[in-house]
Order: sequence, then C-alpha cells, then structure tokens
Amino acid sequence: KNLHVGGNANISGDAHVSGTVTIGTTNTPAMIDIVNTSSYKLYVANGILSEEMLVSSNWADHVFKGDYPLRSLDEVKTFIQKEGHLPDTPAATEIEKGGLKLGECAVNQQVKIEELFLYIIQMNEEMKTLKQENRELKSAIEALQGK
Repeated sequence: KNLHVGGNANISGDAHVSGTVTIGTTNTPAMIDIVNTSSYKLYVANGILSEEMLVSSNWADHVFKGDYPLRSLDEVKTFIQKEGHLPDTPAATEIEKGGLKLGECAVNQQVKIEELFLYIIQMNEEMKTLKQENRELKSAIEALQGK
C-alpha cells in the first residue's frame, strides 16, 4: 500500500524504508548529469543542510609508512604543469562529470596534507644542514681573515 501524507508528518521512534526515499520531490531521477542514480537510496532535491555527517572510510596514515612512494617536488611540479591538477587527485572534469564522493575526497585531501608535512620535514632537515654548513663556512672565513 502507498501512504500519502499532506502537510506535516511527525514520527517518533524508528522509520524503516526498504525502497528509495525522495525529499523535496515526488520524482526520483534516474540520472543526474551522467551519474546513474539507481543504486542510491536517498535523493534530496535542492540540497541537504546538516550539523554533522559521518562518512565511514579507510584513512590515510599509510603515507607515514616508510615505503610510501613520495614524489619529488620536481615531479609534482611537472605533473601539475602537464595535467593541471595534483597527482592521484581527480581533475575538475572528472568531478564535473561524475560528482564528488565525500569519503574518497576527505581521504585524498588527508593524503595530500600528510604529503605536505613530509615535504616540510624534508625541507626542515635540509635547512638544518645548510645552517650548520653556513656556521662552519663563517667560522672558516673568520679564521682565514684573522690570519
């Protein structure tokens, strides 16, 4: 049977729906742009406002394992110049065609953040080495000038 409610519906307790739920429309679109919506169970017309959303996903800490293939910054620069986006990150055209999956996006952004920290750590180590070499060179110059 179908249940049609005009006006407001207040439900206390649990509500279980085995089919598709639409909010803000009576039509469930079969496609949105080029995305087939048949496997999705909720469609909300005109967007969703939420105070919190939990997305279950594998996280990105594999970046900090010793065998992570961190590209050199020169490789990243070349990739960006050629492709117009970060490596292992979808291009704008991909997102525009297929949408953005929030869980995948959050993990991808975390990977990029963790890569940035690895680059900063590398640069910090190089800077420490250069500072030490600079101190040694200054001492050598002062010693030569003192003679």
